Amino acid sequence: MKMFKKYILAMAACCFIFVLSACGAEQKAETEVRQQAVQTEQIQVGEMAPDIELTGLDGKILRLSELYGHGPVFINFWASWCPPCVQEMPDIQKAYEGHNGDIQFVAVDMDQKKEDGQAFWQKGKFTVPMYRSNIRDVTRAYQITGIPLSVLIDKGGKIVNMRLGSMSGEDVEKFLQPVSNR
Repeated sequence: MKMFKKYILAMAACCFIFVLSACGAEQKAETEVRQQAVQTEQIQVGEMAPDIELTGLDGKILRLSELYGHGPVFINFWASWCPPCVQEMPDIQKAYEGHNGDIQFVAVDMDQKKEDGQAFWQKGKFTVPMYRSNIRDVTRAYQITGIPLSVLIDKGGKIVNMRLGSMSGEDVEKFLQPVSNR
């Protein structure tokens, strides 16, 4: 019986650690989050954005390059199970509405089940264009170590800003500044 209790405790501890690490930014100290974001920025800012394939809620498939060919693109990788992702989404929606199309917004759902992301989107009445992609391919292409991850791409396809972790409305506007017409 003691061995069974130890086994249950060990499994619970593993699950707890997995849940904490899966979402990333919310459970870590602020300095650790910033350090991860800087490491990610050093890897990709200034490079061409990986050209991933995206599938819209309507089933239409497009390539990311089709979007930035029309102007700058803000991409947010998120999931409905991630508290920091859920927390920042209203601020991203507000920025989307405020930029009147001068920046294209893309929310990439990283949920395992597309129904989970769609239900969250509909419940929140978000109008930011939401897409899905092959999670493994996107994670590899953008070296995603946690979410939310936001990426800003200029109209030439270069990554000009990246941030790992949740953003407030003010943070979102500062993040968009390099390509904003405001």
